[in-house]
Amino acid sequence: MKSNELWLIWRNGDLDAANRSRYWVGTLIKEDDEHYVFRYNDNEEFDEAVKNGFNGFPGFEDLEQEEYRSEQGLFHNISVRLPKKERDDYLDVLNRYDLDSLDDEFMVLSRTKGRQITDNFEFVPAFDENKIEFDVAGVRHRSAVDLENSVRDGFLTRGAKLILEKEPDNEFDEFAVKVLLPVAGKQVLLGYVPRYYSRPLTKKLESGAMYSAVVARVDLRSKLRDEKISAVVRLKLA
Repeated sequence: MKSNELWLIWRNGDLDAANRSRYWVGTLIKEDDEHYVFRYNDNEEFDEAVKNGFNGFPGFEDLEQEEYRSEQGLFHNISVRLPKKERDDYLDVLNRYDLDSLDDEFMVLSRTKGRQITDNFEFVPAFDENKIEFDVAGVRHRSAVDLENSVRDGFLTRGAKLILEKEPDNEFDEFAVKVLLPVAGKQVLLGYVPRYYSRPLTKKLESGAMYSAVVARVDLRSKLRDEKISAVVRLKLA
């Protein structure tokens, strides 16, 4: 992983659609505390996103521009997506995302992902071949009763072991990876590894990599659709 890079992810379709696809459309690079660069990707995935309705991130409307540069810190059109320090619950927000009051805007962005309830964008850490942390995709389409019972009974809690299982016949993602929670001798489907990580993760698993996956955070009542369950996966070559 390049710790100074975040991927811009765009999700197409209605906010509540079950088959929304996530596309990695651009990369934000932190050169130092004052200098940032943003570039749109030049690949088939970007082209597919455009075909499906992607028309640019607010403030970066020119899809043909080679790069955007900031020499005065994080771009304003990105920093406005961060939690406001004036919020009464700002310390609660820091705790929720394991942040410190001294963390810079780039770190806050990498943890909160700059998500907004009303749009389709998020910034996620670049794929790390040794460790990835992600919010489980598709949780809102699972049985609320099963999930709440798993929390009540102590199965779905921070540190709980998870199982990853490839699903090559998935109609939306040929590299789909299911996230399963062992519950009383059964496996409950929590959701999926997000599409932007599923391909490189599948490649690692197919190469013989061993993994350990655990629950990092649970908040089934989160207002943000994609933040109900977070997971951490550590990878190691066999």
